[in-house]
Amino acid sequence: MFELERNSKNIVNEFLQLPYNEEWSDKADELYLRYVKNSNEYAKHYGYSNYYDYAAEEGYMREYTPQQREAFRKNVNESILPLYLEVDDIYKAKRDALSEEQRAQFDSLRKDSCTPTDEYLTGYINSYPEKMKTTMNYLFERGAVVYTESENAHQAAYTGYTPYLDQPYIFLGNSMQDLLTVVHELGHYTAYYHFEDETLPYDTCEVHSQANEWLALYYLEDKIDKEVYDLYLTWRLRYGLDVIIMCTIIDEFEEEVYKKGDISAADQFRAIFDEILIGYENIEQFDEADELYDYLQNIYIEYAVYYLSYATSELASMSFYTVAQTEGYQTAQEKYADLCLETPNDNKFFETLKDVGVPDPFDADTVEDMMKIFSEKLGEEALDKAA
Repeated sequence: MFELERNSKNIVNEFLQLPYNEEWSDKADELYLRYVKNSNEYAKHYGYSNYYDYAAEEGYMREYTPQQREAFRKNVNESILPLYLEVDDIYKAKRDALSEEQRAQFDSLRKDSCTPTDEYLTGYINSYPEKMKTTMNYLFERGAVVYTESENAHQAAYTGYTPYLDQPYIFLGNSMQDLLTVVHELGHYTAYYHFEDETLPYDTCEVHSQANEWLALYYLEDKIDKEVYDLYLTWRLRYGLDVIIMCTIIDEFEEEVYKKGDISAADQFRAIFDEILIGYENIEQFDEADELYDYLQNIYIEYAVYYLSYATSELASMSFYTVAQTEGYQTAQEKYADLCLETPNDNKFFETLKDVGVPDPFDADTVEDMMKIFSEKLGEEALDKAA
């Protein structure tokens, strides 16, 4: 047992130290072959026939059934992917219609560093009722956010915990400091004050962060140029659909690999992946299709079986924007505050969504209902047709 754990850590370390050259891809697949076999052996010690089921249930605390998972993939294939293609066209048309000054403002929102005194960030935080506002502001009052300017620093954004300060903190790499990234990590940070060291379903944790992005987007509507805002909203919707598609395909690949059991050569992985892609209609029109296997290789060892949580939580998080649109910003804020500060610690993912009043992302009607609202907001009939 301990040997299997040590093997897993050694493989991860070997992977992280691979020189990035023309042999990287083949070497990565060879390490992945070892990782899959070792992980499956590890899972058997806990009574599971494969690592996919072990990680999903024990690691990420997912409660959905294989039938629900299959239905989610079907919904992504038949509804989300066509929606993405429609939104992608809308995004490009809106982007091309902007003036140079408007494009500069759009680029600034997406790329410029968002400091603790940024007017949009402070305005968004201060729009909340006192308890939520106070908790969010702890991040800055207690000096718990790290902005790095070093190009050699880790190019990522994440929330962690420091025993020295006995509180969570946020780290922001120098290319990961824009408004929505800060807001995303602020969602994780805020929820920590309620849940502390409790172990939660990862799907729930990602709603804490992604829902905060969608509510910040809603807040910004009357704060910036209308056409710039419309593009910003369309860009974030496009990005969200992109995430759902990519992560669902990655998850389907991982389930197939871990459950197949008879993979003897590293070159079989690409063939399995290509076979899965064939099942997604018009996938060749998806902007990320050509690079998706390369992306998969970068995460399939260090973050094994994780990415479905990004897909399900993204869809659930979009609901906070649509609630703000249909029931009012205050109602959406109340639901989000309940999610982060009031939800019982032992709640499972579906139970949490039900308690807060957020639609089930596994329900096909959820996508259709949300896209009708986005369609009205963007003024595009195309979304209605796709949904």
